[in-house]
Amino acid sequence: MRTLTTSLTLLLVLAGCHKSAPPTALTFYTLSTTKVEGGQFLDTEHYPKLGYIAATPELSLTHLESVAPQTTLPKGSKASVIQVRLTPEDTKKLAAFTQGALHKTIVIRLGETILMAPKVNEALTRPDLGIALREGPNTPTIEAGLKKLAE
Repeated sequence: MRTLTTSLTLLLVLAGCHKSAPPTALTFYTLSTTKVEGGQFLDTEHYPKLGYIAATPELSLTHLESVAPQTTLPKGSKASVIQVRLTPEDTKKLAAFTQGALHKTIVIRLGETILMAPKVNEALTRPDLGIALREGPNTPTIEAGLKKLAE
C-alpha cells in the first residue's frame, strides 16, 4: 500500500511539473530571389518556387493581444481572414520591419507553414493585421496556433 501511495504522489508531482510547449511564433522574413547563405528555399503547393529566406526570422512574435476570425468576407471568397492585434511594442517592431522591406515581398509563417507572401507597399503601423488563409485541411490548426499566441 505504501508503494502505491508513493507512486501516486510521485505521479501527481510530475503531472504538476509538466509545462505545455510554448506557442509557435508568428515569424516574418524578407523574400529574396537569390540564394541566402544558410537560408531556406521555399517551394510549397500553394507557394511554388517562392524564393529564399534567411535561416532566422527578421521578426518573431510570440504573443498577440487578440485573435478573431473576420466575420465579413468578400462574396465567393475561398479564403478566411483572421484578424490579429499586436502589442504596442510589436506594432513598432512590425512598422520598422515593413519600413525596411518597402517594395519587397515578405513571408509570414506560423512555424513552418507559410501564411502569406505579400508585397509591402507601405509600412504597417497599426496594431491590427488581417491574415488571409487559404481554405485547406490545416486551416483549423493554423487558427488554433494563432489563438494560442493570444492566451
